[in-house]
Amino acid sequence: MHQPTQKEKQEARLSFQILFQRAKIINLDMDFLNDTELSVLFHAADAVLLPYKVCSGSGVMFDALAHGLPFIASDLEFFREFGSMGLDIAKKAC
Repeated sequence: MHQPTQKEKQEARLSFQILFQRAKIINLDMDFLNDTELSVLFHAADAVLLPYKVCSGSGVMFDALAHGLPFIASDLEFFREFGSMGLDIAKKAC
């Protein structure tokens, strides 16, 4: 995993700030993100939401875990496996 330099982080944050100010909303439909831009988003997040209907793997989940983030996911076997390791944010339905 590429560790962005301070300068790269500052440039990416500035780019996102300009984008968000112009749009006046948070719009993450930005097509391809390079490693630095993606890393800045993960560092700004508290958790990752993974609302899959069907899943046998998730690159986003592994990227989130690499950045130290927990995940909130659909109740699917793949995610339960990692949740059983305490890597998720679990809330059982009543």
